[in-house]
Amino acid sequence: MQNISGEVLEFESLRQLMARYVPTALGQAELAKVAPHTDREQLEAALAEAEEATHYLRAVLKPQPPARGAAIRINFAPIPDLVPTVHKLRIEGAVLEPKEFLGLIEFLDHAADAKSILQSVTERFPRLGARSRGIGDFRQVLNDVAGTIQPDGTVADHASVALGRLRRDIERQRKSIQDSLERFLRAHHEEGVSISLKGVMLAPALIILGLILFFMGNDRAGQLFGSRQKPSALGVVICIVTAGTGILLYEWLKSRLRAYGYGI
Repeated sequence: MQNISGEVLEFESLRQLMARYVPTALGQAELAKVAPHTDREQLEAALAEAEEATHYLRAVLKPQPPARGAAIRINFAPIPDLVPTVHKLRIEGAVLEPKEFLGLIEFLDHAADAKSILQSVTERFPRLGARSRGIGDFRQVLNDVAGTIQPDGTVADHASVALGRLRRDIERQRKSIQDSLERFLRAHHEEGVSISLKGVMLAPALIILGLILFFMGNDRAGQLFGSRQKPSALGVVICIVTAGTGILLYEWLKSRLRAYGYGI
């Protein structure tokens, strides 16, 4: 009889049509349980409840004064699928991941909102109000865990005193290690810079000497500079100029590096 009634009423087509308006996995699961039956008392109660729900939805769409008992739209769209989480909780010793815990909190928050809204309209919509009494009171739980899980799934520092203390200790250790490494690298880097900087003083002399040897050759360069016992005047001038240029270049570079924070 049930199968015949379902075929005559095109029940599966009706179920598929209704599924378009059920945005949550939990709602889809409940819809799948619905089947035709012949219990008149249950049918009349279900139809009366559906009629009242229809009146409620129509009232939501109408302008209403902001007062207790006003019909407010209940938002079901963001409710996560908790079936895997519930199955996991049935395993002894199982621990939820932060994002799973966050989904559970969001679900309880939606449930608390729905209960509050439907209880406030019990006088106008008694059947919906009766439905709300079947929803648990999770306000204390929600207050206890409020803000403990961030939207990205991380556990907040204030989730527990021990966690906050542990993370502060980790942060202090991390900063201490980072500061030590930075001091070590700065000291060795500055030492290397200091050694390299002293070599800058020799650069002008090496460049000029290289150019003279390249263009004049060894013999003519020797005549230009003279001998060790009797250097030429031009050779002395060249040495003084290159030495002075190297010292000036060294001092200029040292001042620039100090301006960038090097302790040279």
